[in-house]
Amino acid sequence: MRACGDLRAARREGKLRQEHINERLTKIVADFAPAGANVHDGADFVGDLGADSLELVEVGQSVEEEFEVRIPD
Repeated sequence: MRACGDLRAARREGKLRQEHINERLTKIVADFAPAGANVHDGADFVGDLGADSLELVEVGQSVEEEFEVRIPD
């Protein structure tokens, strides 16, 4: 998964707004959630979305790639 050009440009310019971050995080989580799952800010990965440990790792990797950050183990 790659960030869109607008998101990368906003990040470079220091204008990455919270709504951009929330939108991208919701998209990442939704990509791993079961079809029809209610993905929202307060959703629990395991309890609400049924994620297993491998999916949690994959979500973390996708976040790292999307935002060009490193999440410590």
